[in-house]
Amino acid sequence: MNIDAKDRGILYWLDHDARASLGQIARRARLSKQVVDYRIKRLEKEGIIRNYYSVINFSPLGYTQYKLYIKLTSAMHESKCIEHWKKSSNTIWIASCRGHWDITVSILAKNAKEIGNIIDDFMQKHSLNIQEKDILITQRSPVFTRSYLAATKEKKEFVYTAGAEEYTPDSTEHTLLLYLAEHARDSILDIMKSTGLTRDIIHYRIRKLQKQGIISQSRVTIDLSKIGLKLYKILIKLQSASLPREASLMQFVKHHTYGTQFLRILGAWDIELEFEVPDEEALYHIIDEIRSKYADIIGDYDVLWVHKDYKLNYYPFTIPL
Repeated sequence: MNIDAKDRGILYWLDHDARASLGQIARRARLSKQVVDYRIKRLEKEGIIRNYYSVINFSPLGYTQYKLYIKLTSAMHESKCIEHWKKSSNTIWIASCRGHWDITVSILAKNAKEIGNIIDDFMQKHSLNIQEKDILITQRSPVFTRSYLAATKEKKEFVYTAGAEEYTPDSTEHTLLLYLAEHARDSILDIMKSTGLTRDIIHYRIRKLQKQGIISQSRVTIDLSKIGLKLYKILIKLQSASLPREASLMQFVKHHTYGTQFLRILGAWDIELEFEVPDEEALYHIIDEIRSKYADIIGDYDVLWVHKDYKLNYYPFTIPL
């Protein structure tokens, strides 16, 4: 599905701030409000824009992100396993993959006991369908906005695993976070109708949560397949430790046109990179460049194509924390 420069500009600014008003996007994209409104509605209708979500920084809430990789005994078990994780109130992201692993899941837990119980529950129900599994701990994970949507623009960096003062949302903030996690662009009026909160409370609490670093970013979910792109993960095992070289690799991802995320992880792999690319040729050009520039620290690597995602919710909790 073709999108033009105006569409890309609108998507670019929505990726920076999905709660930006039509007027703000119009000024930044140098279009009229009427054009922006019409094109956003068309992009939504065509399914290029899937939804809008808030990125919640869960570290101050006491949570750590764990990444579970699953290899199935047969593809016929994929839907059952995915349904299990879709129902979990600790799961923020689920996707099917192509490569060594079949499913990847991002899970939030407060400690080793909690993540152990979550994994044990899954294995008790699905162990006969699992050939192999691996679990990794996310240390840090800077995310970069999509500069390829407007090649001359700079990227914005944000994090959702940033260290900050411990914070416990009250019932009002819990209600707001539940809603904004999956409806980031909704108007104040829509939020009022859905939550029963007043306009002043909503304004005040959103600003407070942003200032406290709990709401890190509001973004747009784009159906990459409809704009000719695929999401790939590159898993890297380091052969030598060098913080300056790791920082350099992060900057490489940040400044690369197609780079969208850098994750420092603990486990069988040390680093996970994400790139949204038009084809495998572009992907392997990136891999060749990384292997050449960072041959001194890279020991091994693997590639996963993220085929389809089934859940994205940075605040999946059903009850107050």
